[in-house]
Amino acid sequence: MDSKQLFRENLTQVMVIFLVFALMVVASNSFTSSIVERQIAQGAEEMVLTTEAKVQAWLQEAHVSLVQDAVSVVDRVEMGQSPQQIEEYFVVLNEAILQDPAILSGFLDIYGYVNGEYIDGSGWRPPAEYDPRERPWYINAMGNRGKVVITDPYVDAELDILVVTLSLALVGDAGEDFGVIGIDVDLGKIAGYVTSMQYSRGGYGLLVSPDLTFLAHPNTSYVGQPLESLGGPYKALADEMRDKPETITEFTMRNNEGVVVIVFYRQMYNGWYIGIASPRSSYFQDVRTMAFALAFIGIIMMVVLSAFSIRINMARYRSDEENKAKSSFLARVSHEIRTPMNSILGMAEIILRKDISEEVYEYASVIKQAGNTLLSIINDILDFSKIESGRVAIESRKYHPASLINDVVNVIRIQVAEKPIDFFVNLDGSIPAEMVGDDVRIRQILINILNNAVKYTRQGYITLSVQMKRLGPDTLKLFFIVEDSGIGISAGDMKQLFKEFTRVDRETNRGIEGVGLGLTIANSFCRAMGGEITVESTYGKGSTFTAAVVQRFEDETPLAEVQHAGTKRVLVYERRPKHAATLLEAFWSIGIHPAMAGELEDFMTGLEGTKYDYAFVSSTYAAECISRWNKVFSSTQLIIMIELGETSAYRDTGSVHMPIYSGVLANVLNDSNTTALTHGDEWISFTAPAARALIVDDMATNIRVAAELMAPYKMQIDTCLSGEEALKLVRENRYDIVFMDHMMPEMDGISATTGIRALGENDPYYRDLPVVMLTANAVSGQKDLFLKSGLNDFLAKPIGVQKLDEILRTWLPDEKQVPASEPLAEESGDDTAAISIEGVDTERGLALAGGSMAAYKKILAIFCGDVGERLPLILAEAAQADLSPYTITVHALKGAARSVGAMETGELAAELEEAGKAGNRLVIAEKTGAFLERLELLRSRISAALELRSLSPGYASLDLGPLKEALLAMDTESVNTQLLKYGKLALGSREKALVSEIEQCILLFEYDKAVERIDRLVHNT
Repeated sequence: MDSKQLFRENLTQVMVIFLVFALMVVASNSFTSSIVERQIAQGAEEMVLTTEAKVQAWLQEAHVSLVQDAVSVVDRVEMGQSPQQIEEYFVVLNEAILQDPAILSGFLDIYGYVNGEYIDGSGWRPPAEYDPRERPWYINAMGNRGKVVITDPYVDAELDILVVTLSLALVGDAGEDFGVIGIDVDLGKIAGYVTSMQYSRGGYGLLVSPDLTFLAHPNTSYVGQPLESLGGPYKALADEMRDKPETITEFTMRNNEGVVVIVFYRQMYNGWYIGIASPRSSYFQDVRTMAFALAFIGIIMMVVLSAFSIRINMARYRSDEENKAKSSFLARVSHEIRTPMNSILGMAEIILRKDISEEVYEYASVIKQAGNTLLSIINDILDFSKIESGRVAIESRKYHPASLINDVVNVIRIQVAEKPIDFFVNLDGSIPAEMVGDDVRIRQILINILNNAVKYTRQGYITLSVQMKRLGPDTLKLFFIVEDSGIGISAGDMKQLFKEFTRVDRETNRGIEGVGLGLTIANSFCRAMGGEITVESTYGKGSTFTAAVVQRFEDETPLAEVQHAGTKRVLVYERRPKHAATLLEAFWSIGIHPAMAGELEDFMTGLEGTKYDYAFVSSTYAAECISRWNKVFSSTQLIIMIELGETSAYRDTGSVHMPIYSGVLANVLNDSNTTALTHGDEWISFTAPAARALIVDDMATNIRVAAELMAPYKMQIDTCLSGEEALKLVRENRYDIVFMDHMMPEMDGISATTGIRALGENDPYYRDLPVVMLTANAVSGQKDLFLKSGLNDFLAKPIGVQKLDEILRTWLPDEKQVPASEPLAEESGDDTAAISIEGVDTERGLALAGGSMAAYKKILAIFCGDVGERLPLILAEAAQADLSPYTITVHALKGAARSVGAMETGELAAELEEAGKAGNRLVIAEKTGAFLERLELLRSRISAALELRSLSPGYASLDLGPLKEALLAMDTESVNTQLLKYGKLALGSREKALVSEIEQCILLFEYDKAVERIDRLVHNT
């Protein structure tokens, strides 16, 4: 661009700038007036509201004091104290408050009419004709029993000051009337505060009674006079106050001094009017000053902006070509990235749908996983962009910390189970059961930090601890502490830890996915909630991350509380010191002091010598315990603690999954969740095909779980996600039972139940409809709360199938309950015949399967399939530099062998697992071969005993057609029924993984994706 063109364009812009600012200066005189008036009005309104809050706080102070004194007087009357004794209490109270005005500002006297006698804390004795029952303070209180009432202001005859009386009727526990007490307080202090308000020069505040009489005015001659008696302007003001009492109103008038003032006023909750008056002349003085200032600033800005405009244009012209090149480059790069990514993910999906070998299938799955990882990185970048731009808002809503921790533990437990890592959770049981904050962001923070711990810990342990520190009466700081035995962070990398797009120790961690934004995002969320993330680490030994957030709470009820804790006797069998110490700490936090046994003989001896209510045993040692368990210990509830990566095989025994912490233990010891975690038809005592149930929960996952557990009862099940929708469905349908979630946004379960009961005014069905509360808060006292709120029963989460069966049997109509068939189909015929397998203690295995021969045979078939898939992997994994895969494999085989009763094989697997954890390659080299031979022999013997034709049934045996039809028809009950059938089939790991993928889609109500997965499975068969 040549110099002449540059000059012409700059000249045009400079002229435009001068013209715009000239117009602005001219227009400022007309517009500034309204702007300044609006700002002054806004400021005056804020001052009115501030002063109103001050007055209200002052009145509330007296209100609270009166209520406390009333409670004390009622207690004294009910204890039999005479009016003379109560008057002595008033005298002492009077003297204490008068000596310390900080207790109640402006306090003058406390008195009352109690049990027919007038008593006064100041010692004043009324004349004979004085009848307290004729006084306004008595009459108003008796007319509003249960409420604090306040009299109109009046002048005290003795002190000659303006006072008000607050009074409250005395009502006993049985509803009897004991009289009335009142407190006199001086209006002088608050009147002085009001009149001293001033928003502009010459301004003042005012206070008016409900009958429009001045209570406070800088001209004291106005105090006590009605507004209407002061002349025309004040009469107009009085009329305006009557017409517009509630909102802040602006009124212009000329007062008796001839000054035009603008009055802003508002009526308070007790009927008083509070206002502020400012001379109108001060407005225009400010307007003129502002107009002059704007004009002066405008001229300066015209010159400065013109100069800057010239310089900017010159720079812009020079860089214009560069900017065009950058824009073109970014557009091209975006296109070039999206095009191949679309092809990569699309072709990977197409390949997975083809009839391919398992090796190719694995390669294509890795490609798809890598593509999804890239998408997650992009999502991290988008999250980071939102944080930088300030678009991420922290929400505030009620939530249960116990549910939050349970969700996080369930997510992380799956990842931890894939490595030789112990996972521990320490949860402070005294944390309030209900909090107010952003649980979604907290969940993101925890999963992010725990994911990092899992990524960077190859073996050892990860511990999540949740602690709290009280900050105030309704606030606390939560500390989430994640400790691991991973690779740690060097001192040099510590400084870079929270920098965006930074990965520390890249050489060591180059095989770990991530873009370096996770901790930055998590720390931003913590800071938005009043905390931060701190780190302590020793390179090569591990790290400790502490995330702190400030939260509010409304109730002191703890999240983990055991009913009658002092009477519960518990015995724990755990050989591993760290596991035992963690369990001991969890028990102590809920007030239980268990007996600990480190050996089997100590455990059995302890049971024989003492009557325990509960016995906790890890699934690692369960087999040897159950084999010796007999009716001698029938009074003791046996709880199996299922290890990570294992499933429950203890059908007649209570079981909980590790990690175990205070909330889990409280539920167990409160008998809220001690049933075995076995799902299926085995537990149900009846079916109810004619019954109809409604499940209400704001979490789709919770609805899915509840519906699946109820599917065997063959009821018609409806679901919804809110209390409002539940009310609508109950009006439109006739249900036999409603399962209502406790905590839901907008309308919680108690409010929804109240709404249902309210419909019973015209129809008794709504009064009698059984409503069962679904809650994760199984602490003491909750059941009483639910029953008082109109509910019939409650069911603790996670749902125990035996407790569910009991509730349905109790509340469903008897005529709709059909007894379940006595012999189950799977237990008939040859399935009941005992089997004998060399190298397997079948009696022990049968006991572990709950005594069900059919279930035991299924477990044996699954074991054969798992062994067949893992045998080719073991030698290759033993030769790798990283022994983690080897350790994981033998760990899985250890649990599997013990579960079928192959104890010698299980012990050998346990020995190899320990060698893998310790990196002892000598033991691995010596014993792996013998282990493989033993497994192969065991597999062939079991296969022969079961006459298995195939160790892996494959996809064809699944018969996915009915499930697809149910999904297309959106028939939730049929979907649940089909999934239960598939859960009873013995599948290989690949088939189980793919069926699990379908179940996950269904769990999230992504039925279309589930249908796609089924089509892919059928195509690959």
